[in-house]
Amino acid sequence: MIRRLFILFGLAFLGFSCAEDEVVPRTNPRFSVALIQGVNEDGVEFSANIYDYGSEEILEYGFVFGANPKLNDPNAEILSMSGRPEKEFKLRAVQGLERGKPYFVVAYLKTQSGIVYSGIKEFVSEGSRGYVLGQIIAPEEVFFGDILIFEGENLPKNQSQIQVKIEGFQAEVISMEGSQFKVKIPDVFEFDPERAKEGRFQIDLKVSVKQLSVEKILNFRKPKFILEEIPEVAYTDRIRIKGADLRDLSLQVKYEDENGKISNLEVLTRGDNLVEVLPNALFTEANPKLIIRVRGIEYQVANSFKLKPTKLNKAQTSKFDGWYAYIELNGENFNPLGKEYNRVELQGSTYHLAEITEFSADRMKITLVPDEGVYSREILVRTNMGPGLSQDAYRLEVSDPRIPVQEFPYQFITSLYSVGVSFQNKGYFVSSEGVFEFSSSISSPKRLFGPFPSALQFPFNFTASGEGNLYFSDGKKLMRFNLNSNQPQALPDLPNNATENLGFFVNEGYLYAEYGTLRGYFFDPSCSRRFRLNLSTLIWEELAADTGRYYIGNKTFKVNGDLYSYRTRVNENTNNTEIARFNSNTKSWEFVKTILPGGVQVRTNEVYVIGENVYFLESSNSFVLNSSNWTQKNIDNVTLGIWPKYGFQIEDKLYQFNFHREKSVLYEIDPDYFVFR
Repeated sequence: MIRRLFILFGLAFLGFSCAEDEVVPRTNPRFSVALIQGVNEDGVEFSANIYDYGSEEILEYGFVFGANPKLNDPNAEILSMSGRPEKEFKLRAVQGLERGKPYFVVAYLKTQSGIVYSGIKEFVSEGSRGYVLGQIIAPEEVFFGDILIFEGENLPKNQSQIQVKIEGFQAEVISMEGSQFKVKIPDVFEFDPERAKEGRFQIDLKVSVKQLSVEKILNFRKPKFILEEIPEVAYTDRIRIKGADLRDLSLQVKYEDENGKISNLEVLTRGDNLVEVLPNALFTEANPKLIIRVRGIEYQVANSFKLKPTKLNKAQTSKFDGWYAYIELNGENFNPLGKEYNRVELQGSTYHLAEITEFSADRMKITLVPDEGVYSREILVRTNMGPGLSQDAYRLEVSDPRIPVQEFPYQFITSLYSVGVSFQNKGYFVSSEGVFEFSSSISSPKRLFGPFPSALQFPFNFTASGEGNLYFSDGKKLMRFNLNSNQPQALPDLPNNATENLGFFVNEGYLYAEYGTLRGYFFDPSCSRRFRLNLSTLIWEELAADTGRYYIGNKTFKVNGDLYSYRTRVNENTNNTEIARFNSNTKSWEFVKTILPGGVQVRTNEVYVIGENVYFLESSNSFVLNSSNWTQKNIDNVTLGIWPKYGFQIEDKLYQFNFHREKSVLYEIDPDYFVFR
């Protein structure tokens, strides 16, 4: 029955899609317009295929057609029937069609939840009845080479006037008799992935001058995969997938790694019973699962092979300066199909990037490129592909004494308000942000206090440690930080006039402030004075001094319990650097030895002692003194940059803060790697 459609469809049919006015649940019916035929002065017959009835009762079905592809046009016509249709339903329009004019049609099904529409089809009247297809008879299961029977009316007498294509591939018409002809499914053709999932096949007919296009649901035979003993595959081997009914002109094999990255594997053999592919992917697991698309449908195949581990030869090692490294890895089972299918992993460095520059099945050349981050003294290079990390590693030893071990925000260092100091095998870094305690090169620092109140914020020009406290001064103001209570305390100002190059140290219950210079590196008689603060009574007293002598530097250190000072005595014509020992009885300094004329002004906050060696690190001209005979050796391969006071000592390692790009970086300095001259 034909009736005029007076309702508006919610959304226009666009391209090959129809209105999506309703929210279509996943359980709604799925179907398509399969055939438009019989377009003549008698009308037109529409046919539709249903390949999923859905979960709701179908109340009505039919077709909507009209001259406007936007079928919400009030002039659109509707053909309808009540109840549940057959899998293939047909209705014929007998009016409202003009010869030679294009029309558009969709099928629809109505349920309690709403109306669901098919895709849109276009047709034009041909002006004559011509061949009319009745049905296509197919076996319950079909495969390449099987026979389809076409039944219909008005067949030509000459079989050569019949042409059939299945999915765009020419099919052979093998016989014609009465009202039917038989067609052999091509031995191979390409499958449309979307239609293949639902068993829909596009069949195009040309009978004499009339052309028809129909979708037919065929139950195409599914492939079978044979899983035998799991073979071990090297990257120089082929991956072999065995089975039955695997034939497909466009068969594809893919690998999806653990992160969802998909790689298409190169297919070498597409056979009925065997598929062979190359392992041209970066595999991230020992037993990869493959995705095989056969005749438009994807299948996941597991346990078809396992990867042979990649091995590195033992005892491969070299040294580098921590900057660039060029190394050659020798081993077994690298992937020779592309450098992107190999992966190396650095253990002990986030600072370097590893770039593969050359590769083969048993050799790879790697360049380590510096970037940002930290690294350790020993960096291990391993392959990491397939079954995982290689058991053995290439060992890189960093020969530079200084390595970056921790990173902090750029503002962690606050210029004049920052300083480093050591106490009892721990390092302390102090800034206006507070007091931070370091116990090792890898553990994060512990914030003991901070930030400092404004009254206690001043340049920390001098720092000393002793008897459970840290002491800070700018040359006048004085502050104590108690490491038990983690609280700061303001102390009486320093009484001396000299405010630079002071001797500043703690010994036997007293804090000493000695000698030094006025601001601007000037001297006057007050620069020869010595003072000490009783840490119990907090009272300053003045000590006897070398009258008329001026000292700068005044860096104190202890060796085997004895307190020494490295200082430069300023003479009228020259400066002499000397070592002096502190006499606890007389509270005075006793000359030990002149080190060298002129001397080196040491600007670090501390002098570092390891065993008998006393290390003086500087922006340049760093050196070491042997305390058994006070001989000196210059250090050729370490500099501290422009911030020498940002350091401390933890056991037998030295540490120094510096800026790198937009971060504050803590460097570990190992004296075992010093080069002397």
